[in-house]
Amino acid sequence: MNKDFDMVHVRLVHDARMLGEEPIITPEAAIEFVKKELVQYDREVLVLVNLSTKAVPINMQIASMGDISSSIVTGREIFKSSILSNAASIILFHNHPSGDPSASQADISVTKKIALAGELLGIEVVDHIIVGGKSGKYFSMMEEHLLGKQVMSQWRKGMLQEKGRTTKSMRHL
Repeated sequence: MNKDFDMVHVRLVHDARMLGEEPIITPEAAIEFVKKELVQYDREVLVLVNLSTKAVPINMQIASMGDISSSIVTGREIFKSSILSNAASIILFHNHPSGDPSASQADISVTKKIALAGELLGIEVVDHIIVGGKSGKYFSMMEEHLLGKQVMSQWRKGMLQEKGRTTKSMRHL
């Protein structure tokens, strides 16, 4: 009683081309890379940027599109493109169409779970940045030490080397 099964192939499909040959080592550089995409949505969208070992963007993926106040996401959807892209690390982004970039408890909890899953996979979650719609404000969980660990990747080292920098939870773009 042999049963046949289907052979399947999983592959990454490339979409629009984005410019990004410089390493992304600060939240400001990360925002610059995705802000044109994020500010156009009237609902919550979760986006991730896959990074190489040198923090250079490999690609960007819209992992979840929600409604005006929430977006549902699973680790499976987050890391699928990261694994296929051979990413060393990722930066998560989502928008708050209301304009208030403050992180909710749900935002923080989900981010910590995703960061733990990334540790298991060997893909570091270096930041989760919330963009406040078109307000120009953002909130970096890495800057506020909300990722559950101290991120000391090239991303963090780049931030620490930047001169004259102060940490503020909400900044303008």
